[in-house]
Formats: sequence, C-alpha cells, structure tokens
Amino acid sequence: CGRIEIHRTDTVDGVASMERASAADLRVGDGDSLVLEPGGLHLMCIEPGEPFVEGDTISMELTFERSGVVIFDVPVEDR
Repeated sequence: CGRIEIHRTDTVDGVASMERASAADLRVGDGDSLVLEPGGLHLMCIEPGEPFVEGDTISMELTFERSGVVIFDVPVEDR
C-alpha cells in the first residue's frame, strides 16, 4: 500500500459512512484492547501496489510505540 489509514465506520438510520479515525477512537486504557474489524475500526489500504484477490491472505506489519512490531495475516474478502 502507498499508505495505510485507520478508518471508522458509523451506521446511522441504516446508512453506513466511513472516515479516518481520530486519536480519541484509538485510545486504549490499561488492560483494554482495540479491535479492528469490518464495520468498525479497520485498516484502509490506500494506493495498493497490486489488486487484492478474494481468498488471498495478506501479511501486515504494524509498529507500535510501546509494543513494538506486530505481524499478522489478513484474509482478503469481498465486501
């Protein structure tokens, strides 16, 4: 991806909209966790280097200030 953004999906009266997450959306207290999932907070790949293919798996590496590097696999789904 050219860049990755964290987005938030909100649904009001059955209509979903998406926007970049704010710092407040990403605050996590001691003992809490943050879940990234479709329809909620999620990673948005902007300017992918090549098209994604449904059924493939993409390996992602995120670097956190305190936790360091976390590597995980993400399935490509048609949504």
